[in-house]
Amino acid sequence: MQRTVQLLLLALNLPIHIICVARIDYEDGTIEELQNRRITLSSEMQNMRKFMDQKGSHRFDFQYRDPEPQFNKNRVKGRLCNLFTVKDKRYCLALEICAGGSLYNVVTDTDVTSKLILQKGDLQQRTTMIPLNKISSRCISPNTVAVAKKVGGMNNVFHALSLISYEKELEPVMKYVFGNTFICTDINVAKNVTFHQSVMSRCVTLDGDVVDPSGSLSGGSRPKGGAVLLDVAEIKDLKQGYNAKKAELQNIESRMGQMQRIAGEYNQLKQQLELAQHELQVANGRLANSTFQVHQSEIETMKAKIEALEKELTEAREVCRKEKENIKMLESQLADSKGFRERQLKQAQADLADCKRKYTESSNKWKKKKEQYDVMNMEIEQLKTSVETGMGQMESREKEVREMETALEEFSGSAGELGERIAVLKEEVRVMKEHITSQNREIDNKKRAIDRHTKENQELQLQIKKQESELAKMKNEGKDAENQKTALEKKFSWILEDKEYFGTKNTKYDYSQEDPKTAEKKLSKMQEMKDKMSRTINEKAMMLLEREEEEFKEVVKRRDLVNHDKGKILQTMEQIEEEKKAEVKKACIEVGQNFSGIFTSILPGAAAKLVPVDGDYLKGLEVKVGFNGLWKEGLTELSGGQRSLVALSLILAMLKYNPAPIYILDEVDAALDLSHTQNIGGMLKQHFKKSQFIIVSLKDGMFSNANVLFRTKFEDGMSGVIRTAKK
Repeated sequence: MQRTVQLLLLALNLPIHIICVARIDYEDGTIEELQNRRITLSSEMQNMRKFMDQKGSHRFDFQYRDPEPQFNKNRVKGRLCNLFTVKDKRYCLALEICAGGSLYNVVTDTDVTSKLILQKGDLQQRTTMIPLNKISSRCISPNTVAVAKKVGGMNNVFHALSLISYEKELEPVMKYVFGNTFICTDINVAKNVTFHQSVMSRCVTLDGDVVDPSGSLSGGSRPKGGAVLLDVAEIKDLKQGYNAKKAELQNIESRMGQMQRIAGEYNQLKQQLELAQHELQVANGRLANSTFQVHQSEIETMKAKIEALEKELTEAREVCRKEKENIKMLESQLADSKGFRERQLKQAQADLADCKRKYTESSNKWKKKKEQYDVMNMEIEQLKTSVETGMGQMESREKEVREMETALEEFSGSAGELGERIAVLKEEVRVMKEHITSQNREIDNKKRAIDRHTKENQELQLQIKKQESELAKMKNEGKDAENQKTALEKKFSWILEDKEYFGTKNTKYDYSQEDPKTAEKKLSKMQEMKDKMSRTINEKAMMLLEREEEEFKEVVKRRDLVNHDKGKILQTMEQIEEEKKAEVKKACIEVGQNFSGIFTSILPGAAAKLVPVDGDYLKGLEVKVGFNGLWKEGLTELSGGQRSLVALSLILAMLKYNPAPIYILDEVDAALDLSHTQNIGGMLKQHFKKSQFIIVSLKDGMFSNANVLFRTKFEDGMSGVIRTAKK
């Protein structure tokens, strides 16, 4: 009995443990799955971050320090390139050219925010701000857009503003940047649209070429590094994916913290459940061998048999009920047999009416078919009539053929007379042919004579050309002989001297006593002797000697002149070198004095000087800076602002040595505080009394020392300048 009570207690406690375990929202392996997912997300985020760094995502981020406590970052919208999305990536290059440098401008809600960021945002680079409350834009009208599309084509011209999507609050700045430009598919369309009288607006092609209504045309090469907007779009997608994975990672880490606490409770309850199940199994094993369990099994078997018998009894009662209902229905039909017959009669009459209706419909259809049959019979009759008509026409044509054959026979009867006439005509034709043949023979003879004379003429022309060629050759030989004669006369002066004796008798030039062949042999022999001697003897030696002596004298004379000029040049160079050293020393001393005075004026209590390297000004100058009598070892010990002042002082000192009528300084005080700015203004007034400065500055310390102040303003969408003269 005690064992039975223990078993009942275990059986009651087991469902309680199961319910407690089931209530805990935890499954085995959940923490391990979360850990694996966290590792995967961390790896994917690291790869995405690395890829964004490779793409240069920092170029499009705007880094600044909060200018005031509890600053609302929503006041700064970010760089313009991140504030819109290009609907179709093929327009990215054109939109980039359209926006130009404005892509990197920073958009803010008001001009107050822009001033705060510029003054206290600790910006690391020069930045242009676009305040939404001050920006004024002009957008191309819808009528102009319609005209442009009509001129260039609906699919060739697009308003730049229609190619991007953005938030409604950013509409002013988007109109300011993209509102006055069209995007065209090619340069020809861009030219037609730009210079149309009703458009006259700037156009940019898909290749990046720009056509301006003023007449300028730019382009020809793509920007280096690829399209910026393509990189921006890709980085946006990466950032969205990165943020989604980051949110998932944070959710996983939060769940892991909760799961670790739940896992402890789950494991504890699971151990208790397993222990209770084990104890229950042990108790069941012990109970199975007891008499109570045997009796309990018999009771359960009897209960099952009772339930089966009760089920069979219920089914039998249901069958009995249905049979009783059938008996009642048959009895009612027998009692109402007359009414049943009337219902059957009505049903038959309804069926008969339906058959009549179907008969009527069939009769109507048969009548329609009968009408169609009659129509077709009429068409057949018409066709038969047409065939009979055709047969009649064919018979009439055969009759005409027979008549024509009869006429042909009649013509054959008169053919004899025509034959005689034809014979006469043939004879006349033969005579004419013979005459034509004789004429042709004469023509052929004439042609052969013409060909023969033409050939003779060509031969004569060839002989004439040969004679002309020989004549030209003889003329050339005569010219060559004349040239050779002239050359010989120049070469041998005795020819001109003895020319009058040539051919005179009883002289050495008496050619009548000479045999030309013997003279030719003698000439050949003498020529050979000359050739042999010319190998060892220079024929022109005497002539060359005299000429070389004259050239030598000329060279010696020129050498003496060069040496004299060289001495003068060296003397002048030494004099210039001395003057240079003196001038450099003077300039260094004066620049050093100016440098020291200017630096002291800018930075009171400090001193600066220029020291020559190794005492030689030509080797260079070292800048020495001291504070309160203590000189620094180098410029590296100075702060960035102090080095800026040193550089500015040195530049102004050199400008003072060689002054100009006007100087332009553009925000030289941008990196300096207000006190230094005030000192720079006073220094310029003190040291540059005879020079005129145009200074661009944003600080009041510089304004107070100006004689005339020009201020710029932006009002009603127009830039303006205000001039204020100091009294």
